[in-house]
Amino acid sequence: MKKFLKIVLIGILINVQLSCSNKEKESGGEEKAKNYITYNNILKDTILLNFNTREIQVIFESDSIFKWNIVGDQWKDFQTENSQTVHLSNHSIITTWVETETDGDHITQFVDFKTNVVASVIRKIDGRVFTVSGTISKND
Repeated sequence: MKKFLKIVLIGILINVQLSCSNKEKESGGEEKAKNYITYNNILKDTILLNFNTREIQVIFESDSIFKWNIVGDQWKDFQTENSQTVHLSNHSIITTWVETETDGDHITQFVDFKTNVVASVIRKIDGRVFTVSGTISKND
């Protein structure tokens, strides 16, 4: 299990590094958001993760409680999961949880509130592993 988590974390960090470097190339080095938020600014607020194929509303209740809901999905209520969160800085975290209320996926997610980047590694219950990345914004 420790080896798997190391691989997951390395995968997230590589994915984030690639996402950030691509943004820098596209925007001439001005990828930093001017009005960035911190983890403490979004606690208990609804934020939006945009992964191109779907949008997910999330609420960080605390370092150990995470709520989520896919926008436009059949679930009306937020799903609540026990999570573990590591603070890398005031503007970035890694959080991990197992979807106990739905399909049992294990998700490890890196969120950088300064660059508005989110990158996730998802391990499906059948053993398949894949990554997704997107953006994060405050849900107005």
